[in-house]
Amino acid sequence: MKTLEDIQKELPEIIRVLSLYRTLMYNQILRLFPDKSDKIDSVLKRLIKQKRIIYDRDDDTLSYGSEANDKNYDYGLISAFWVLLDFLDKVEYHSPSDYPVQVAFFMNCELYEIIYVDDGREVLINHALSSKNPPHMKRIIIVLDEKQISKINVDNTICFCIVGENGDVTYYNVENT
Repeated sequence: MKTLEDIQKELPEIIRVLSLYRTLMYNQILRLFPDKSDKIDSVLKRLIKQKRIIYDRDDDTLSYGSEANDKNYDYGLISAFWVLLDFLDKVEYHSPSDYPVQVAFFMNCELYEIIYVDDGREVLINHALSSKNPPHMKRIIIVLDEKQISKINVDNTICFCIVGENGDVTYYNVENT
């Protein structure tokens, strides 16, 4: 049986993540705590009931703050969070970042950036990232279609990927593109 104390242990991390990322998919929050999904589900239901977070049934999203009512979700950020979840067991710290980077994280004492590229924005991304090139950083680039990969030339790219609607991520090695 879950006690109130058990449930409240996860509360600060849920609020912290939602306050940083503003809107995420319900299942993304559950995946943040892989061994505690039942407990987290209870915490989320309590937060929704208390109106501390907003649940949108139509989109299956959880929101915190002013973004909860506008439905202008940052799907690039949501896609980047799916990628982050694939590495979560090794991630030391993560945070949303400034455009064009969606999420930055540290893993094995190295900096990684997850970048989302809308179709038709490849030249913009190439230009925007040509001057931002710290030598020890690694980049993961999300594309909507494999055809975009050949149009992107960004230093320190370790892989490209496509994120499906259900959060499945397909990775493409840089050498194979």
